[in-house]
This record gives sequence, C-alpha cells and structure tokens, in this order.
Amino acid sequence: MDYKGKSICVLLKDKTILRHKIVEDPIARGGEGVIYRFEHKEEEKISTFILKLYHSTHKAARNKAKVRCMFNNPVQSADPNVRFCWPIGLVYDNRTYEFYGFAMQEAFSGSRNLEILSTYYVNDTIANRFPNEIEWHDKYELHSDFGLQNRFRLLYSWAKTIAELHETANVVIGDVKPSNILCTADGKVSVVDIDSMQYTHCGHTYIGTAHSPEFCHADVHKNKALLFDMPRNFDAFSFAVSVYMILTGTHPYGNVINLSPYDKEQYQKLSSMIKANLYLRGEKGKFLKIIPEFNLHANFDKLPATIKELLDYSFTKGLDDIPSISIWCNSLKKCVI
Repeated sequence: MDYKGKSICVLLKDKTILRHKIVEDPIARGGEGVIYRFEHKEEEKISTFILKLYHSTHKAARNKAKVRCMFNNPVQSADPNVRFCWPIGLVYDNRTYEFYGFAMQEAFSGSRNLEILSTYYVNDTIANRFPNEIEWHDKYELHSDFGLQNRFRLLYSWAKTIAELHETANVVIGDVKPSNILCTADGKVSVVDIDSMQYTHCGHTYIGTAHSPEFCHADVHKNKALLFDMPRNFDAFSFAVSVYMILTGTHPYGNVINLSPYDKEQYQKLSSMIKANLYLRGEKGKFLKIIPEFNLHANFDKLPATIKELLDYSFTKGLDDIPSISIWCNSLKKCVI
C-alpha cells in the first residue's frame, strides 16, 4: 500500500488525536510494513514518533487485535539504557478510520543493528567494512582483547533485555538475530518489531509472525507447530546462534565443506544444516571440513570455557534442554565483571 499523500490520525493513550498528511518518504521498509518518522508540532513543543504502517489491509487486519492489546497494556524496561519500542499510538485513515498501523517510541539516537559485529572475513576489520561507523571501530574489533570484552558487554545487555521481555511483557521474540536488534556504540539497546512477537495477555496468546529459518532450532524445523506456540527457548537458540556469530564472525553452521553423504544440494542451506544437526563440534562434525583460508571458527577456541560449553550445548541438545536465556545472562555477566 502506498501511503504517500494519505491523511492519517494517531490516537494516543491519553485520547489525544494527532492528524497528519504523509508527505515524507519512508525511512525504512520491512517484511510487514514501512517505517516513517512523524514530527508533531504543538506551540513550542515538537514530538517525534516512529510510525509502522502495514503493507496491506490483510497484514493490518491480522495484527490489529494484538497491537491494540499491546497499546492498552504498555510495558517499559526498568533499565534506562534499554528501550522497548512498544505501541504508544494507533494509526488510522483520517477519513474512513481504517486501521493502518501504530506509532512507537524512537530508538536511541545513534542506534544501528549488530550486523556490524556478526559477519566477518579473515583478517578483516570493522573500520575496513564500515568506515563511517567510527564509534564502533577500535572499541569492538574482534581481534583485540578490548574489542572482545566489549562484545561480551553488549551481548550481556542483549541477553538481559530478552529475559526482561520474557518476564515482564510475556512475549517470545521469535526472530532474534543481529540484524533485528538496535544498539548504540555505548551499549544502549532498543527493541523494535514488537508487533511481530508472540504476545500473551490475560491467558490469550497472539501468535508471532516472524522467524528466520537459519536461527531456528532443529526441533522447530521438524515440528512446525512450534512456530504457533513458541517456548522461551525458541529465543535462547536464536540468541546462541547470534552469540556465536558475534564472537567468531561466522554462523555456527556456516563456512564449512560438507562431506559425503551430506554433500548433496539438500544440505547446502544453513537451515538444512541445522535440521540435520550438522554442527562442527557435534556428533556429525566428522562429516564437515573447515576451509583453512576462511577459518573464522578458530575464534571459538579463544572464548572462555563456560561460553564454549553453552554454545556446544545449544547446538547439540534438544530445544527443551538447551541453555535458557537466564543461564546466558548469568554466564555473560561473569565475563564482564
């Protein structure tokens, strides 16, 4: 749906209605909708909102009940350095009152996703790949003890944020991965795409609408019903994959050569590798060969024993038995003290 030129109204919690004609271009586009920055001027005060407007009437209708429930039951983080970009306004067509989407709080200034830390090449640097992200350069380089320590700090903040969402907001995120979390170089965390998460309120569960196969546990690939009733360990596995990527520079199931009988095309996708339990340090590791000139997996050996153990358990145990987010919090905390 093209929103350019449309007149909208934004209903806030205090029943205030803000009216606006969209003349701006979107600041981002995603699978569910388009994102606009909306500034409302009233006398001397300027309020900034981020709007998520759904691509289609079907997507809007599918998410309407969940978004309204979230809007009526706001949740904020107890940590001033964490921001849940929760629905704070409902967006409708100004004339027909058709539901378009919602307004949310803006992420912390200077935020960006963590792809800057999760994908590397041997002997590469952040400064080389992201020359304009100066605040991230020396502080997070993977090859330095200082950079590794700051990566642990950021991962600890992220793990605490997931745990808090589980406990206080009754959500399972469902699509935990480096590209879906926003952070600043000084460690502030913003959680976006709240509306795509699995959300439970007063005994009713609204299903999650987003997940990434290459971040889903083997049990999920074998039992798709888990997508409609996600346990919290759904997020724990995705977080473990993210931890591996941020601490080594590669996906735990990537950058290897499959040997017979797993050298067939059906095992070439990361999701297929996960489903077949083709983890380098698991029982089927003998069917995998490291690529010496691209061996980012060697960074695993430099990690603390407790972190290596949690990662190995995450990729070799059943979904019910892998380390929980709370266990990750406790272990990462010890790495940053």
